[in-house]
Amino acid sequence: MLGMRTSVALAALLVAVSCSSGSPDPARPSPAASPTGDPELWRTDPSEPFAFVTPVPPLRPTAIDGTYHRDFTPGGRPIPCRRCAPYRLDRGLATLELVGGRFQVLHEGNAFRTQGHYLVAGQRLTLFNDPVCPEIRGVYGWSLQGELLSLEEVDDPCPFDFLRARYLSAAPWEAVFGVTP
Repeated sequence: MLGMRTSVALAALLVAVSCSSGSPDPARPSPAASPTGDPELWRTDPSEPFAFVTPVPPLRPTAIDGTYHRDFTPGGRPIPCRRCAPYRLDRGLATLELVGGRFQVLHEGNAFRTQGHYLVAGQRLTLFNDPVCPEIRGVYGWSLQGELLSLEEVDDPCPFDFLRARYLSAAPWEAVFGVTP
C-alpha cells in the first residue's frame, strides 16, 4: 500500500511539473506570487485594479507614466450609454492615466471607465487585468513625440469586435500631467 501512495504522489508531482511554464515572460503574467509582496493589494487599496492574473507589476514609475487626454470627434452627438459595448469610440473628452503599472481609462462623453495593470518593456506596452477583458493581454507599440503618446496595436484579442485596440489607437493622446518630453 505504501508503494502505491508513493507512486501516486510521484505521478502527481510529475503532472504538476510538466504543467508549469518554462521561463517567465514579463509580458505574459501568469499565476504566481506578486512582486509587490501583496498579491491581493486591491483588498486594502480601493484604487488598485483587481488581479485577475498575477503577478501584478510593482508600484514603480515607467517611461510613459502620466495623464493623457484626447477629445475625439468622429461625428454625431455623444449618446450616454450605460449598456453599450465597452471601449466605444464616441465624442467627448477621454482620459488615459498611466501611473506605476496601473492604468485607468475614463470617457466623459459616454460615461465609460475601466482600469487595470500594465508593463512597459522597451517600446512595448502590455495591458492586463482590465475587467472588460479580464484574462486577455493587449500588446501595443508606443511612441512619445513631444507631448503626444501614440499607441499601435501589436496583439490585442480583446473581444467586442476588437474595440479596445481601436479605441486606444484611434488618435494620439496628449500629455496633460506627469510626462517630461
